[in-house]
Amino acid sequence: MKKRMMTIWSLLFGMLFLACACSSKKSQEQPTPNTNPPQDTASVDASEEKEDLAMKTLDETEPNNTTDQAMSITESVTINAVCEPLGEAKNTVNDWYNIAPVSKKTIRVEVSGSASQDFFLKLLDGDKNQLFTIDSGSMGERETMPNLTVEHGAYLNVFCSKASTPGPYQLKISMHDPVPNQEQESNDRYSLANPIALGDQTSGYIGHRKDEDWYLVETKDLPADSVLRIEMTGADKVRLNLEVLDHIQRAPIVKTRSSQTGDGLVIRNLGIPEGNQAVYIAVTSAWVEMEGSKKYNQ
Repeated sequence: MKKRMMTIWSLLFGMLFLACACSSKKSQEQPTPNTNPPQDTASVDASEEKEDLAMKTLDETEPNNTTDQAMSITESVTINAVCEPLGEAKNTVNDWYNIAPVSKKTIRVEVSGSASQDFFLKLLDGDKNQLFTIDSGSMGERETMPNLTVEHGAYLNVFCSKASTPGPYQLKISMHDPVPNQEQESNDRYSLANPIALGDQTSGYIGHRKDEDWYLVETKDLPADSVLRIEMTGADKVRLNLEVLDHIQRAPIVKTRSSQTGDGLVIRNLGIPEGNQAVYIAVTSAWVEMEGSKKYNQ
């Protein structure tokens, strides 16, 4: 998932491209093609697999039922833990982990258990403000959070539904240095939008069913009557929604959806509303089928 361009993320591989044609809106002149090759996402994935093989394995440290008791995690690790019943509470016991890398890292979290366990992941920032909750998998399926950028710490809460069977589960937390031109979570609202420069490309993930990826593209230096072209590659098993909004009112300028799962999207000759010095791009998904996270390019 890359662009010239802009890339956006999804649970599947894809690319988003953004280009500017500095010409009249009536002109049919094509934008200059991207001269920078897309990032090799396969090599990134391969390096993550190597890191997984090198991860140490630890047993969960109890008690860790509150944020104050959270088990401290400072490096990539696999944790063997237990999902236990908690009296007559509606949910099984909450297990809290304090993710505290020594420097800025991109974090991937994956939890898996038995066929009779249904997990939830809740993420808080370092000040204990809620970021999001993930519940994409059904009973017996893993839950994944693919790419949270952590610089000042974060809290992870793992818990099971009340219908789950108590028993062991495995939590994998991998950390790696942020990769240029990749989405940085959390960016699920306009105030947290990732900036993308004209001519750049970026890639991202649809990490869970309710995931939103916001990007900010500055247009203040473009000549009058310039138009934009946006391309996004498809994400496997997902129909992608792509929306462009003005920077002042955040009112939709154009909204489109891929015709079927796996298809990409193209927006041609998009005019910039008068008075706007930037536009927002929001990527979401119309889920059809999914387990884990999917990646796309913009």
